[in-house]
Amino acid sequence: MIFESGNLPEGEVFEVNQYGRSIHVLKAAPVTRIRVYMEGSVVMDSVVWQGMSLNDIEFDKVTLVSDTPQELAIWAGKVPFDFKQVSTRQQTILGSQKFIGNGVYSLLENDPSRIVARLECDNDIWIGGQDLSVIEGVVQNGRKYKANQEFELSAYGDVKCWITDTAEQELFKNNGTVMNGVMPWQYGRNLTRSQLESLNVPYFDLIVPSRMDGIPFRMGAEVEYLVEQQGTARLFYTVGDPTTEELDSVGWSSGGPFHGVYVWPSSAEQTLSAGAHRFFMVEENGAAGQVDGDVANSRFNRVWTDNEVYAIGGIVQIMQERA
Repeated sequence: MIFESGNLPEGEVFEVNQYGRSIHVLKAAPVTRIRVYMEGSVVMDSVVWQGMSLNDIEFDKVTLVSDTPQELAIWAGKVPFDFKQVSTRQQTILGSQKFIGNGVYSLLENDPSRIVARLECDNDIWIGGQDLSVIEGVVQNGRKYKANQEFELSAYGDVKCWITDTAEQELFKNNGTVMNGVMPWQYGRNLTRSQLESLNVPYFDLIVPSRMDGIPFRMGAEVEYLVEQQGTARLFYTVGDPTTEELDSVGWSSGGPFHGVYVWPSSAEQTLSAGAHRFFMVEENGAAGQVDGDVANSRFNRVWTDNEVYAIGGIVQIMQERA
């Protein structure tokens, strides 16, 4: 008879109470330990693996346990297990994609039913097993695969990967020519998208992926002041998509005077809906600090986030063939 464990947690014992003389391990992950009993005495205590057969051993109880969660299936009975494979073709094909963040990342879990996995990443990626590690940027126990190179894995154990240790994602980078739009500062003012666009205020669009819908993340900025001035470098952004009128703002360098390059590591956390948002780059000047009228004297050089949940090292396409 065939006995199956279902989802067996780590360290939990799977017990079969059946008299017989033959045991065949149909599905098991390494390392799985088996104990065979007859009338309360241990007949055998050993490690087994998938495909192993035990014949001519009398028993009335069998227990199995492993150090990893898994599904077990064994044949236990009076007659030996005999199976002639009709076809080597796979029964199931599963396709998926995974977003790989920073650090060592779990790509595939131990799955004895996995025959082969074909993978492709849009960035260079290191692949290894349970012992893959990275020490000061040096990968241990892994192999590098080039971007957009499909590769095949026939192992069914845990698969780990590494692309980068950095959690920073660049949202905007200035080519050095884009100056902020200048607006006189006014307390309590409610700006609209149409107002900023009519004043030709420069902007960049940010695409928020669906996995980041409503998840707070921090933003940092590098702002350059070409002359000494009071004022505020501020980003106004559309609360909805780029066609909506309602704006909110992120500010960094209020006060002053400022002159030169200033790096503001992080702002208060922002929460944006999935989809596109338009960010307008504004130089707000009060009367006392205004320089050269409405001429821009500052610019955003870079805008980024260092929040791990937003940074993506690469995207892996996965095709699994399973028994």
